[in-house]
Amino acid sequence: MWVQTREVFGQRIAQAFANNGFSSHVLDNLGGSSALISIRGRASFSRPFDRVEALRRTADDRLRAKALELQAELQQTEAKLTELQTKRNDQTCAHAVAEQDWN
Repeated sequence: MWVQTREVFGQRIAQAFANNGFSSHVLDNLGGSSALISIRGRASFSRPFDRVEALRRTADDRLRAKALELQAELQQTEAKLTELQTKRNDQTCAHAVAEQDWN
C-alpha cells in the first residue's frame, strides 16, 4: 500500500492507494503458509458446460425443424387458398356470363 499526499482547499490530505493484487500477494508471502500462497497463485480457468451446450444444440435443431415444418405448411395453405380464390373467380365470371346470356 502506498500513500500520496495532496493539497485540497489549503489542507494536506493523505490518500492511500495500492495495487491490490501485489499487496495481497506480499501479505500472503509474509504471513501465510505455502498452501495459501499456492491457492492464490492459481490462474482462473473456464470450464466448458458441455451438457448445457448439447442441450442448446438439440433445442436449436428442434426449433429449426419445426420452423421448416411450419413454413412448408404455410406454403401449402397459401397454395390451397390461391386455388380456391381462382375457382371462385372463375365461377363468378361464368355466372356473370350466364346472366348476360339471359338478358
